[in-house]
Amino acid sequence: MNNIKKRMILIFSIVSLGAIAAGEHPQIQNLELIKSKEMDLKLNMGRQTDNTRIYLEEGAIWASRDINKIEPEMKITVDSEVILEDGKLAKDMNFSVKSNYGYYINKWELSIYRGDDINLMAPLKTIDGTELYNNMDIKWDGLTDAYDLKAGKQLIFRLKAWDADGNIDITTTGVVDLVKIKSDFDLEKFTDDDDNKRNFGQAKLMKHNIPVNAGMIKFTGTNLVGVDKVVIGKEEYSIEDEKLLAEEYLPTDRYLMPVKVIYEDGREYEYEVYAEIPEQYFIQTGIADMYIGKNYMSTNKSALAVDDEYDGDLYDRGRLAYFGMAKFSDKLRVTAHIDTEENKLKDMFKDIHKSDSSSVFERVEDDDKFYPTYGDESYMRREVNTQGKLYLNVDYDKSSYLWGNYNTGITATEFSQYNRSLYGAKTDYKTRKTTSFGEDRLNVVGFAAEPNTLSSHDEFLGTGGSLYFLQHGDVVEGSDKVAIKLVNKSTNITEDIIYLQEGRDYQIDDYQGRIILMRPLSDISSDSFDSIIKNNPRDGFENYLVADYEYVPNDSDSLDNVVFGGRTKGWINDYVGVGGTYVSEEKNQYDYEMKGVDLTLRATEGTYMTTEYSHSEGTQVDSNFVSFDGGLNFKKIDNSNIDGKNGDAFRTAGVLSLYDLSPKQFSPYGNDIRGWYQNKDAEYSYASKDDDLSFESYGTEIRLKPNNRLQLKGGYTNTLEKDAMEKEITNSEKIQVQAEYAVTDKLVVGAEAKHIQELEDDKLGKGDLVGAKVEYEITEGTKVYTKVQTTVNSNDEYEDNDLYTIGGEIKVNDKLKLSGEGSTGDRGYSVDATADYSVNDDYDVYVGYVLGESDDSDKNNVVFGQRVSLSDKIDVYQENQFVDENNGKGRTDSYGLDYEIKEDYKIGMSLQKGKLKKPDEVRVRREAISIYQSIDYSKLTLKNKIEYRQDKGTENIYQYITTNSFRYKWTDEYTMVGKLNYSITENETTNKTEVEFTEGNIGLAYRPIYNDKINYLTRYTYFQDREEDSDRDIDYNDEESHIFEFETIYAYNEKWEFGVKLAQKKKKEIFRRESGSNYQVRSNIYLTGLKATYHVMHKWDIFGEYHWKVDGYENDLEQGALVAVNRHIGDNFKIGVGYNFSKFNDDLRRDDYNSQGWFINLVGKF
Repeated sequence: MNNIKKRMILIFSIVSLGAIAAGEHPQIQNLELIKSKEMDLKLNMGRQTDNTRIYLEEGAIWASRDINKIEPEMKITVDSEVILEDGKLAKDMNFSVKSNYGYYINKWELSIYRGDDINLMAPLKTIDGTELYNNMDIKWDGLTDAYDLKAGKQLIFRLKAWDADGNIDITTTGVVDLVKIKSDFDLEKFTDDDDNKRNFGQAKLMKHNIPVNAGMIKFTGTNLVGVDKVVIGKEEYSIEDEKLLAEEYLPTDRYLMPVKVIYEDGREYEYEVYAEIPEQYFIQTGIADMYIGKNYMSTNKSALAVDDEYDGDLYDRGRLAYFGMAKFSDKLRVTAHIDTEENKLKDMFKDIHKSDSSSVFERVEDDDKFYPTYGDESYMRREVNTQGKLYLNVDYDKSSYLWGNYNTGITATEFSQYNRSLYGAKTDYKTRKTTSFGEDRLNVVGFAAEPNTLSSHDEFLGTGGSLYFLQHGDVVEGSDKVAIKLVNKSTNITEDIIYLQEGRDYQIDDYQGRIILMRPLSDISSDSFDSIIKNNPRDGFENYLVADYEYVPNDSDSLDNVVFGGRTKGWINDYVGVGGTYVSEEKNQYDYEMKGVDLTLRATEGTYMTTEYSHSEGTQVDSNFVSFDGGLNFKKIDNSNIDGKNGDAFRTAGVLSLYDLSPKQFSPYGNDIRGWYQNKDAEYSYASKDDDLSFESYGTEIRLKPNNRLQLKGGYTNTLEKDAMEKEITNSEKIQVQAEYAVTDKLVVGAEAKHIQELEDDKLGKGDLVGAKVEYEITEGTKVYTKVQTTVNSNDEYEDNDLYTIGGEIKVNDKLKLSGEGSTGDRGYSVDATADYSVNDDYDVYVGYVLGESDDSDKNNVVFGQRVSLSDKIDVYQENQFVDENNGKGRTDSYGLDYEIKEDYKIGMSLQKGKLKKPDEVRVRREAISIYQSIDYSKLTLKNKIEYRQDKGTENIYQYITTNSFRYKWTDEYTMVGKLNYSITENETTNKTEVEFTEGNIGLAYRPIYNDKINYLTRYTYFQDREEDSDRDIDYNDEESHIFEFETIYAYNEKWEFGVKLAQKKKKEIFRRESGSNYQVRSNIYLTGLKATYHVMHKWDIFGEYHWKVDGYENDLEQGALVAVNRHIGDNFKIGVGYNFSKFNDDLRRDDYNSQGWFINLVGKF
């Protein structure tokens, strides 16, 4: 009992301290209403009763402070295509700014560059200012001092911003195409949101150094009938669905914010609303719940002998939960959370530092803790991301110190990468000072964790569909990192990686291990080459879906391993940076260790060099798989993990801008030298390329542009790749020199010399080639060109590669455009021709023809297509390909439709059909169709997608998938929400259903507005999952469940309150024995719960509860009741005394029991 008393005192002390902290801060309490100097504007005010809320004819607008950590935003957008007329902009370019911390910005610069100024050395135009606010427009007329805009070229742009102390924020670079005719429409595709890459038509925040920690004001408006936009200060916000949701970072101060409400009919009214950012504020809540008691057993006591609550002695249980967010100053913020969950008092803080991924039931049922809708327009946002009992996040200035879930995020170098999602400690220290390039002077990252999970790397060749099954199920929520990788088929080199965003680009079912893309992914995309000399000009890029994630292993021994590491990067000055990386990971068999150092030398943005060295021992990722059928079958990528495995990796790369070297002799465009060298041992291991292959690659490239007419290029590359047995897999060497000269504005000539060394069929061929081209623009839109290449020297293993090419583009008139290219030579021939006819501004038809023959392939393909904008609401495309390729004949057809029936209703579809027949082989067919609709009315939101894929060949596979969701606001008091996802994959050849899953729910909520006596929530959930034997590593059984729930609270009067809960769960599971046979387990559970509360008098109430649960299959019956008397002591403490009764009957086992006993419940809260 003494131990119980001590724990009670500890719990109540914590609660009391929290309650004191939660009180009014004296400084906040004494604030006076003043006008901030930023907002001291004179206005003609509309009618207003007070400054806390603006009441309109219908609806209201108010301001509230939000201490939650919200990411700063600075984004600038412009049309991705700009039309030129006579070498000038048809209209001014309009750059639109979106930002939520404009009040901190003291100066900004928008720089616009030529597309070939890749090092951002000399802007064509710099526009600057001192104020930057949301929805601000920056215009440029296109005028420059010494550059003529030309169709077919590009512009790039970037925005910089400074605060009063000189801290700098920088966006990525955006790209704009200069065109003569704007494209009718863009086919939907995946876009790259990598912060360090370029995006068409937009640039977003990349380097953030301006401190904006003071506070966030959130402006909210509801039921804004007839309102078009609202202007707050200088920030303009459009009204959608009669709602206003806006946020703005502001310094610590008290504000009277001018608000202008603009109606759709042109009326304008001006108001002001009070907003306050105090220097300190706190939000916190907590509860300590403890009870002690004693139960008396009768009948079969052994039935509950496993639980000490029923052993006849005193028992205790307790739970402590706390959540708090605090701002102690403009620099210091703290978020803390602890939840011991219900345990014995002595075990409440046991393993408080460990993650908990041991209970699969909690992970599966996580979504079931919440109803689909609560009917009150509320939404849930997780402020705490933790797998364990404890979470702590301390933000100080730019630095953060965290205990919880995090990504290690070590990706700054090529070889020393370690990017996992873990639970544990992480520190990220950043100095306030930066270099002149916006880099932190010192950044130290460290982490340590006992992850309880393993990492996996899965790759999928695009199937033309949207559904992909991961190798492992039971994926840790939030650990998935998904991307699309473009691989050069001829060299097997990754050309680009496009990172995807969950929710926008894909959905993931963590437990089942399924990814559903928002748009289908094909297996091939086109590529382009800039070389005069061709080797494999028709090769394309293969599309791979890449998924890196954490999963819970079946082997529990893996759950006790420790991983720790970190990275440090410091800048000695603006030009010299030194970094180091270290990672140590315990594994069941052989541990993994990686350590690396790197050096960065930077003179300007266009001249820099990086060098890195890394050493690893063991294997970073043990689970490394590739699939060619969407995850039905997997092939392991060889990455052996043997005792003593270790290797080194080294890389150095640099760029020298000759403009930096001699500005008088070299222009900033197209004058630079690049070089690189990298070497990786076969046993060096890192996640991006862990394949037991050693490789060495080095090369250089030089570009010279003495004037605007002459461009010179030269390069050398050498790549050698070997397997573990030292057998050469790749051995290539290329030396090339190229020159292009614009004799006139219409005539361009070029020449190239190339030395090639390539490995094919274990034979090393070497050859020297020279080539030339002449290109002449006859009229605007019409040009002809010819290319010729010849092999001047080669060995016996190199097949001569003489090639003659003639081609051109002809703009017959404003409607018809023809283009074609024909090549013939030692390695075969090819003909490529297209005709594009613009019937009108909204309708294009085209035809293409490809004829080719070479040693390893032959083609005779025809393509017909059309693109139609039937109106500003309907876009249609069609393409038919007739294939005669590699001794196989076939046809592929593609169709697409996007129809915006009205602003709130869109539909669309895409269809692909293909077949290929080769001699003595089974005909291969693939068909895929996808149909979608999106409805967003005032009361109804509905989204549906149906997809079908069929593969017929050696095996015939059929796959159907549909995703559906809706939300219906029946009235202001009734809301209905539901979803239904279904997929089935059938193998006609084996007559098996390989995978089938269904998941759906529907919920109805009644939340009265004017009569709050009764509220109810209800939902129905259906789940079905079935999978035949596959290569996937999953640990769940075939299952089918129906779940119905109903819950209501009724306040009869001031004294009486009643509650009812009804539920049914009907479940069927199939378990597989080791012998291969199956056995089935069924359950059909009904639950009824009743409760009542009677408020006797002030601070006294009586509480009663009864529950009845029965399993219809097993004939098990459990029922129980309790009654308690509670006394409230102040606002923060309650003590209760009660008695409980329980009874259990089992007709099959006769393990019947009766239990009753007393308990005392103590609850402290604030």
